[in-house]
Amino acid sequence: MATFRTNSDVAHPTTGSYDLTLRCMKPFEQDPITQASQGRSSAPGSRPRNRVSKVCEFTRRRAVPLGLATTIALALTACAAIRNQETARDDRIETESDPAHTTAERAGPETRRQKEVSAPAPVKESPSSEYHGPLRREAERGLLTVRFEVPGNRPDEICVIPRHLPFAHYRGKNGAKDRADERRLASYDFYKAGTAESGAIGISPKRTSTSAAVRVYELPDGTSRPQHLTARYCRSMEKEGKQVAKFKQTDNRYTTTSTASILGYYHISRALGDICEVKPAVLRTMDIPQHKKVVRLASKMGARGTVAKSWALFDRYYANPKRSGVARDLFTSDFTQIYGALLENTRGEDDYTEWLKAESELSSTRAFRYMADARPVASILGSNAFTQRNVQALVAMRDMSELILLDYLLAQSDRLSGGNISSYEFAYDLFGGEVISAKASKAPDRGSSAPRVIVKKLTIKDTDGGLLNSNVFERKGYLTRIRHMHPRTYDALQRFAREWEKDPAVKAFFHEECTFSTSQLARFEEYLRTAAATLRERRESGTLHLDLDLDEFFKGVEPYADDEGLPDIPKLILNEPEVSDWKPLRGATSQAHARILEGQSSASETRFAKLDLDDLPKGVEPYPADKALPDLPRGVTRDTLADIPARQSPTPKAALAKADLEETN
Repeated sequence: MATFRTNSDVAHPTTGSYDLTLRCMKPFEQDPITQASQGRSSAPGSRPRNRVSKVCEFTRRRAVPLGLATTIALALTACAAIRNQETARDDRIETESDPAHTTAERAGPETRRQKEVSAPAPVKESPSSEYHGPLRREAERGLLTVRFEVPGNRPDEICVIPRHLPFAHYRGKNGAKDRADERRLASYDFYKAGTAESGAIGISPKRTSTSAAVRVYELPDGTSRPQHLTARYCRSMEKEGKQVAKFKQTDNRYTTTSTASILGYYHISRALGDICEVKPAVLRTMDIPQHKKVVRLASKMGARGTVAKSWALFDRYYANPKRSGVARDLFTSDFTQIYGALLENTRGEDDYTEWLKAESELSSTRAFRYMADARPVASILGSNAFTQRNVQALVAMRDMSELILLDYLLAQSDRLSGGNISSYEFAYDLFGGEVISAKASKAPDRGSSAPRVIVKKLTIKDTDGGLLNSNVFERKGYLTRIRHMHPRTYDALQRFAREWEKDPAVKAFFHEECTFSTSQLARFEEYLRTAAATLRERRESGTLHLDLDLDEFFKGVEPYADDEGLPDIPKLILNEPEVSDWKPLRGATSQAHARILEGQSSASETRFAKLDLDDLPKGVEPYPADKALPDLPRGVTRDTLADIPARQSPTPKAALAKADLEETN
């Protein structure tokens, strides 16, 4: 059962809770065993000491001269005394860490109200202690906190619907689309049993790839979820249900996963103008005993390899959460729950094969070479005709520059390790003098007056490997090789950097909403300043071209009618498939004369032609003379069209771009 509470209902930090937080953390930070494991000492010039070393030193100094029996007796007494002392200290830490036991909570309503009124306002210039260390569930975050009841009368889990950066481009009018997706994520109750119609969802352990995660499924209509999940039920649900989200936590042992990275990618992609098709994500917690059940399910369901090792790590962490190496990055402050990011699942994507073939060297791809070419884009392409090749070239150049920028800012270390670059098929229409795009599976039919091409567009679904390890994109120097960008992305980057410098609330946003640690904030700040300064200098020197706006590039270009023939095609062809992927075209004398690539269509297996006209010998027609050129595939069916509202007159993109520019300036 979920309950809701806005931030107006959440008490501000009081002086009492602030002091208790410090007292809670100091014993943990100064613990001699923890310091010994980290090679630190509690006093200058002293060696790290644990319980054994303390007893040995006591025995050597005081007890040895008294004889063997006395020595053993006193040593056992010393061990018991030290153990009792540490147990009392741990109990005090647990009590003071639990918000339910803070002074403000124990006090009566009047005392609590007085403390709230007299509490000083949080200082945004420096991160508050409420956001340091293990996650405090009661800390003020977001617009709305959703609470979920946990079986066994344990503390409620929370899901936080975040605030939005005021200068960012969230999806929908005033961010309404992203806000709706966030609320949907915050509606998933991990333990609610019942029918699909009642809103019950299913969860199961992720058993593929490398990182452990909890997958969330919508149940098929007419089915229900039992109170207790079994391996058999989970396998059935995975086959019949629809995966809608996944819950991931920080793990940097066997894989590279960071809660802060996932949340950061979402908001930073919007701050840069909504780039790279990044899905929304929200902060979520999960009860430890309930998560242990999912860990056991992963083993029962046959998790193998690296992902099995990732699941097994939780057993080690749960044995002693306070002493684990991820105490601050995985657990809540009362050590009853873990926290992570719940992000929307990406669906309908394919591997970006051409880029993945480059493995760790993106610079070997055609898109990178075009993006790094110092010439204006019109000179690179050789034509401004609205063709599939030209649109694909421009889209890929923009995707490459924005992938490099985003991964550089977030110190991505896992992008080039294999399988972490994906793409969608997008439809681009030249309609009313503007280029309008949408996923090919959802694009409405605009009629024969709107030529359409289908191209690949980048999507980043792996956003969990940032701000943990070395910055691969910095080491490779990719940022300095960007020569072409979309003007909106460049302007958004410069505005982001200005807002970061002048408004402390921006830095506080990433600390509070995205759980960035102090060191992660410092790293990101350095990369943001460097990226903005580097690209600004190149722009001012004329070595950076802001020429990847499709509307500007195809301005004044007349659409080609089906009976007018195809325009000349530049010999530099972007993302040309392997020869083995091409199929003979009907009417052609040989595969070398004309080749066709099989395309995807939701209605039928429509095929569209991609011709090398230079290969055609004299007298050979690409199609039989009595046949008209085929229509371009639309990628939609009558069923999908029925779901699309009646077309309205679109707002001219030039006006939107002008409004964006005025807002940016």
